[in-house]
Amino acid sequence: MYVVNTYFDAVDKVWSGRNSDIVVDKHENLGTFLLENLNSHPELVTQINGDTGETLTKSEIRSRSIRCAQNLTKLGCTQDDRIGIVARNHHNLTPLFFGALCIGTPISPMDVRMDKDVIAKILERVRPSFIFCDTDVLESVKKIVNGNGISAKFFTVNGSDNGCDSIDSLINETGEEDSFVCSKIDDAFSHVAVIACSSGSTGFPKSISLSHALYSFVLKRQNSSEHTSLNFSSMNWVSGVFSKLNSALKRKHIFTKHPFSPDLFFDFVEKYKVQVFTALPYQMQAILTSERCKSADLSSLSMCCLAGNTVPPILVKTMKKVIPKCIVLTIYGMSETCGAVSCTMPTESEECPHSCGRLITGAKIKIINQETDEKCGIGEVGEICIKIPIPPMGYYKDEAATRNAYDNEGYFSSGDLGYFNETGRLYIIGRKIEIFRSREFDIWPGELENIILKHSAIRDVSVVNVYDDDIVLELPAAVVVKKEDSSITADDVYAIVADQLASYKRLDGGVYFVDELPMTPSGKTIRSKAKEIAQNFYQQRKLSQKS
Repeated sequence: MYVVNTYFDAVDKVWSGRNSDIVVDKHENLGTFLLENLNSHPELVTQINGDTGETLTKSEIRSRSIRCAQNLTKLGCTQDDRIGIVARNHHNLTPLFFGALCIGTPISPMDVRMDKDVIAKILERVRPSFIFCDTDVLESVKKIVNGNGISAKFFTVNGSDNGCDSIDSLINETGEEDSFVCSKIDDAFSHVAVIACSSGSTGFPKSISLSHALYSFVLKRQNSSEHTSLNFSSMNWVSGVFSKLNSALKRKHIFTKHPFSPDLFFDFVEKYKVQVFTALPYQMQAILTSERCKSADLSSLSMCCLAGNTVPPILVKTMKKVIPKCIVLTIYGMSETCGAVSCTMPTESEECPHSCGRLITGAKIKIINQETDEKCGIGEVGEICIKIPIPPMGYYKDEAATRNAYDNEGYFSSGDLGYFNETGRLYIIGRKIEIFRSREFDIWPGELENIILKHSAIRDVSVVNVYDDDIVLELPAAVVVKKEDSSITADDVYAIVADQLASYKRLDGGVYFVDELPMTPSGKTIRSKAKEIAQNFYQQRKLSQKS
């Protein structure tokens, strides 16, 4: 659990968490820190494949990590290379990650469910020399790599393929494990550990450079309590990366290659006595409304951490009824901050509904008025700008985006709108920009609109998000203006998107036809009003389905 508190400087108008006394050495390789921790309690099981029951101890992860580092080095991998990962969770991704850190090679993880054009954009930017793929996406990734003139050696993660080595080949014994020493890095504060993904206003994800020093700081800030944890994140997400890193501590993590489902959750909790579960709000809602929840044994759960989207108070209230002994925490953070910025205390989710809690150690926030660019005071709404103790590296190979995102004091412009109340609790009320999140993914309305507008029967469209409080989820919806005499149907528009984009971008919030879109005098769509239109239509549709 995080240590949280908020202090307000009324003169400078900055909110701060508790001061940090954590020291990160400039030359400290994160791999050295991980190997030292893996040497403590070496026989402790810290990683379990929930799908097969296979386990790895800290000692086994350590030896595999060293072998990965040594075998990668023999293949010519250096600190100037990058390692791309397009794969589901797998036992040997942790040793691969740790091994890469040990030799100072950055990794760039991606989710297999991403659109091909998104994966292509990331690979084009990062240009990895080594790529680890699941077999079902191997050929499509190879085409992307060949089409962009990238020279890369491929490895398969979840099986074998002719012409490609398996990730398992990197854990072969070298005979030199005992003499291994992590590579020196010149500056932990500017040496990239992970190139993480974040969506940008162009519709494609930016690549965030996260340093060895930043991960060292965040790991040292956490307490080292021993527990069994579960989440359904791949390494593309902050929570997925920290699941791997935490295996070097005293934390036993259950992973799966499968996407989230309530049945899998119940299976894992009951079989492995999960104590800490990290989830998106819609996942928790699906669990609570599942028929199986009525009979499932959830008594082992001591803490549930909800992050990634707005947490409705009714969800927390229901959780406390169903799992009364479980602490519910609401966490606010993002990839650019390497995770949490604020967190609620055990009773705050009930006592202060809608709050994201108070700031964690080392975090600072200023709220900027959108009209005047002045700093806001208590209770005043503006854009949330965040500063963390370790100086940010910005976006990988994108100086313009970095300049736009960070000010000269090192504060990151989050794009979220919110305020602090008089007790130092943070409240999020909306987004400054158009992107919204559905399930685990960010969605850029412009991408969907551009595809829909290519159809000859469509005159105009506004893609917005509608909220379903039954499933606690934002869903993409389209408000459409047809051309005169057009016979296009809602199903036709739905199919346009479904046939060309990933499943999470489908218009599951509905397609609604109107005569005109709400416009400003200058001719720009008023998205807030388009969203109201779609939300009203969606509610009517739900009512008609229930009647």
